[in-house]
Amino acid sequence: MLRRRILTERPSMSLPPSNNYQSTAASKDINQTIVNALTAKNFNETLTIIVNQCRQLSDANQVTLSYAPDGDFNNTIQAHSFSEKYKEYNPLDLQLLNGEIFRDLQRANKSRRKTQKELVAHSIWKNKEIFKDHSCLKHPQVCGYLITPIRAIDNSIIGALLFSDKITGDFTLRDTKRIEQLAGVIARAFDLQMHQEKIDQLLKSLTKQQRLLEDQKQELKKRATDISYLSKHDELTGLDNRSALKEKLQWSISMAELNHQILAVVMLDLDHFKLVNDSLGHQAGDKILITIGTRLINSVRQADIVARHGGDEFVLVLNDQSSAAATLNLLQRTLEDIQQPIQYANQEINVTCSIGFSLFPKDGQDAETLLKHADTALHQTKKDSRGQFSFFRPEMQKELQERVSLETELRHAVQQNEFELHYQPQVDMNSGNIIGLEALIRWQHPRLGVIPPAQFIPLAEEIGLISQIGEWVLKTACQQNKSWQNEGHSKVTVAVNFSAKQLMQTNIVQLVNNVLSESGLEARYLVIEITESLSMTDPETTITIMQALKTLGVKISIDDFGTGYSNLSYLKRFPIDEIKIDRAFVKDITTDPHDLAITKTIIAIAHCLDLKVIAEGIETQSQLALLIQQKCDMMQGYYFSRPLTAESCSQLLVENPSIKLDEIRQNKYQRSLLIVDDEKRILSSIKRLLRPLKLNIFEAENAEAALELMALHKIDVILCDIMMPGMDGIEFFSRIHQMYPETTRIILSGQTNFNVATDAINRGAIYKFLTKPWKNDKLCSEIEAAFRHHEASFEQRNESVE
Repeated sequence: MLRRRILTERPSMSLPPSNNYQSTAASKDINQTIVNALTAKNFNETLTIIVNQCRQLSDANQVTLSYAPDGDFNNTIQAHSFSEKYKEYNPLDLQLLNGEIFRDLQRANKSRRKTQKELVAHSIWKNKEIFKDHSCLKHPQVCGYLITPIRAIDNSIIGALLFSDKITGDFTLRDTKRIEQLAGVIARAFDLQMHQEKIDQLLKSLTKQQRLLEDQKQELKKRATDISYLSKHDELTGLDNRSALKEKLQWSISMAELNHQILAVVMLDLDHFKLVNDSLGHQAGDKILITIGTRLINSVRQADIVARHGGDEFVLVLNDQSSAAATLNLLQRTLEDIQQPIQYANQEINVTCSIGFSLFPKDGQDAETLLKHADTALHQTKKDSRGQFSFFRPEMQKELQERVSLETELRHAVQQNEFELHYQPQVDMNSGNIIGLEALIRWQHPRLGVIPPAQFIPLAEEIGLISQIGEWVLKTACQQNKSWQNEGHSKVTVAVNFSAKQLMQTNIVQLVNNVLSESGLEARYLVIEITESLSMTDPETTITIMQALKTLGVKISIDDFGTGYSNLSYLKRFPIDEIKIDRAFVKDITTDPHDLAITKTIIAIAHCLDLKVIAEGIETQSQLALLIQQKCDMMQGYYFSRPLTAESCSQLLVENPSIKLDEIRQNKYQRSLLIVDDEKRILSSIKRLLRPLKLNIFEAENAEAALELMALHKIDVILCDIMMPGMDGIEFFSRIHQMYPETTRIILSGQTNFNVATDAINRGAIYKFLTKPWKNDKLCSEIEAAFRHHEASFEQRNESVE
């Protein structure tokens, strides 16, 4: 089916002559052929008649007519005409050779011709190569050709007319002009046919709608038939607009009520669309909206409704839903379709959306209520987790009212300066001293008390207050740091978080420069933290802004690293100084092999790029010890200090405490054994038995406690019971094998699944399996052998490194 935009007015069925050349009698014949074909609805047959006439007019042995509105000329021959010379030849065999000619035409954007002499040595168009495998033509031949474009109304190439093997001589400039005239006539024919098909489609659609409306009230019928296209459709996307949506939704509700069906109203909003629109321009924004509209149409049934509700918000009306679960499944597929990258200006734009929906009749009986409740569910999604969907619940109404109230109070808070900054120390892992502070905003609400940023920063971004708040944070943090320096405290950096909208402000670099000048703080004592996901929203623009900020002398840190979707090729281009490992990986680093592996990798990559690494969310000594082992540079978390008010932080800087890292580091070597058993008497018995071996023995009654000890101490050999509450010995050793592969691991148990144990031994998770009850001398000798095995393995590793 031909696809091109429809003209505002239907063109005349008669074809005007070309603008460049006077119409010939031949082109008039073709004109009349086309008009007759369109009237008789046999356009495809007419194309064959046209190319036959063209071949006769051009004195060519071969003529093919190709149509490729998408620019791909593979398998696009619409019609052909061959002389008797080629009567047994299949035109589809020309496609591979035609491809290069079509690409040449597209590059030149004008007619192209080659003489027989030029083609004797031509690397592509050699009929002798085609004819090799065709027994019907026994002699190699070389022919000339002439190809001219068929153009759409917007002058783009939508097809081509290819003439080859002129019966006498070569194609000339005169031939070119005549054939271009014919191509113009054919182009207008395609345009006429396109309009005819569109008109036919519209007539068919209107006919179907008329049949549906005949059974409804006369008032609805009259209103529907009087609605014009422009008054009911969105101009950009072509989707239904608000007006059309309300009418169609009310109609769907009536049908659902009549047939006792479930109907879903879905509200969909693109995440961070304004940021993309502002950074890439409105053309990119329009491209996104059009693409999303198309994807939504393709994701639902023809009977469903797709509308643009305004801005970056769309509405789906899903008729005849069997259940809420069916709607959820459909929305999951819709989310996946929408979140496919969109290509624009040689780059990929990643789009996510948030969805809320309501159901008829459960959540409302009319269009206004269903739309309102779907919008309420949408706000809940954006609050809880963007990029997901939520269904309406009655309690959301109360939450929405609270949100509206909070919005009003937040605006008041900005006016009344109800914010204050708390500062959380950052500690160097080599010296144990404080080297920096992160400024964290708090809202001192007069009625609700202290409100953390996670509860109001997203709202501030949404309602346009984040720039004011962000500027206040930047000014306050810089002034406070300079004040501490003037008081004689050790000079430390202060880190300030930048939101997406704040970073993309056109004057952000000038603002930072002005704040530094006004506060008197040297630029090297300011760190700007940018989240990983923000840095990848528009990486090229982000790089430009970062470079401008770096010229001021400030430091830049990537926050929450590992939770976004960074491209490593961009990471090496970012002019940054440090990255922060997100607390999500630190939390279970002592017990989860995957978190440990991710943390190791982040540290290794950062150090290879000559970047510092700071781990946030450290709460225990075991987490700190493990990060020290991995050579992490800095730490931040409750283990050292909670976020402090400016007054409390001043006192901390006066005291200047430090972490005694030597007590945590594992420098001295002594044979170390960890015994894990949930029976205390077993632990005591084994410790007494092994006392003559002079080992440094640690004990744990469960796997979780054992993992904490592993993080705090260097353990060589582990002796573990297989039957323990919670995590059993096999699972424990599987984790140890991934996290501490250099240890030697022994199972000691009175009962077990030997198949499982054997498999663990084969995978290297277990060095040896011993049974209870044991013989004392046998257990001692096995433990001694395990240490010898461990030490031999250690020497082999060192030799391989050397």
